Amino acid sequence: PKSASIRSWVSGIDDFTLNSRESRIINAHISIPLNAEPGGHYGVLSFSGAAPDIDGTGVGLSASAGVLILIRVDGDISEKASIASFYSGNLDKPQFFFESSPIPFIVRIKNTGNVHIQAVGTIKVSDMFGNSVGTVKVNPDRASALPDSIRRFGGSDTNDKLQMSSKGLMFGYYNAQLMLGYGLTGQALTSSVGFWVIPYKLVLIVLIVIGVVIYFIRRAMKTYNRRIIERYKNENGNKKNGKK
Repeated sequence: PKSASIRSWVSGIDDFTLNSRESRIINAHISIPLNAEPGGHYGVLSFSGAAPDIDGTGVGLSASAGVLILIRVDGDISEKASIASFYSGNLDKPQFFFESSPIPFIVRIKNTGNVHIQAVGTIKVSDMFGNSVGTVKVNPDRASALPDSIRRFGGSDTNDKLQMSSKGLMFGYYNAQLMLGYGLTGQALTSSVGFWVIPYKLVLIVLIVIGVVIYFIRRAMKTYNRRIIERYKNENGNKKNGKK
């Protein structure tokens, strides 16, 4: 909609006073105009407290709170969305090599329609043989993506961290398949990304151990062969002396 604000739809709330440890339920009335443009309309109903008057010296504190209101007006509704990006890694840039789990993911959904949408789905991770190793839920709380905006899921700075943890050792190439659904008719969004898990520290330790074992085996074999040769020479020398 050209004007998505619902500010003029909400009736004003008179000022009131709350005493210490007192609570009150406030009812806000929203009147949707008959000529409201179809699509999504939004606003924030906020409450701000004023600091009390203080006689003499002291400290006055005030607080504020707000709730997001999403309204859908039926009519010529356009529910369109696309995957702006999907990758493994953190916020800065994609990462295709990991040492171990958990594996973080970033999902960014672009809403190109005229109404808010809730894209919900999963990320399924499988190994190079097609075996499933884990599943991550995307947007289980059903957060909305507003029109003409991009909603990000995942990242260390959010509560909805998209991370796949494995109980076993991960090694090799893996594929992550993103499957999302949104809208009243169940539109689907899909994407995939590949990444490698190489526990290089463990691999380095194993290689060192194998190298040490091979070294001592070769050294033992050389020592054994030298003793065999010396014994053979001694036996031949004793035989020759006996003939004389």
